[in-house]
Amino acid sequence: MTYQPISHNQNFSQTDGRATEATTIHHASYGDALGARPTTGELMVQLDDDPAKTVPATRILDLALLILSTNAYFSEAAYKLPALYDPDHPEIARHALQGTSFPITVATDNDTLAHDIQFFYNQLQADGELYGERYRLLRDELAKLGY
Repeated sequence: MTYQPISHNQNFSQTDGRATEATTIHHASYGDALGARPTTGELMVQLDDDPAKTVPATRILDLALLILSTNAYFSEAAYKLPALYDPDHPEIARHALQGTSFPITVATDNDTLAHDIQFFYNQLQADGELYGERYRLLRDELAKLGY
């Protein structure tokens, strides 16, 4: 099965908030390493066993924004629409980050969007408990930090 996008931010590489070499995420595998880049002190996340494959921690938070915003859209608005999105207004959310925008839109250039969006919506429903548990943990951790 080939991965097909449901939502995306076409300017993802431009919303890092820093001028770093690691501004895009091409792929990710499971990993749990967290550290700092020795030359800049920037907090980095290692995505797999290769220490050369690291991503700034801010990019992980950007991915969380993408996931949370997409999930909220499908939970609160999309289910009311026949195609699960409005083709005339495909924007899901727009967040302001460091003086730029972080727009999240339905991936209308996906040739199999009708099928993929239905599958994605069904998976959100089926995995609601998995997502909900993580969302509650994120909420609690953010509350501890005063957010």
